Amino acid sequence: MIDDRIPLSDAAELFPKRNGKPPQWATLRRWNAKGIRGVKLAMFRVGGRWYTTRQAVVDFIQECNPELGTEPQLPLLRPDPQQGMSPVMRKLTARGYCGAKAKEELLGVPKRR
Repeated sequence: MIDDRIPLSDAAELFPKRNGKPPQWATLRRWNAKGIRGVKLAMFRVGGRWYTTRQAVVDFIQECNPELGTEPQLPLLRPDPQQGMSPVMRKLTARGYCGAKAKEELLGVPKRR
């Protein structure tokens, strides 16, 4: 079990996203402490860090959603960096803009006087 441990920050990426964001690590800790409808996420502590396993995430999702019936499809831990980006952000990234440029330059709007 310790060999396949996943830090909570990485394990959060395995859960479905809400509003484009994964759950916070504190949410995972709450699911461990209080659970959802009596189902708790299994995790363990090594030193000062909390960990869980991919199998524990699968079991937790299945037990919370018995109507699924099959094993949920979990995403890879290292998703495509552009996945989840808005079309505008993808376009800006493709053009090489990185947020340090002025808003007017990014949007092509002339500066106001």
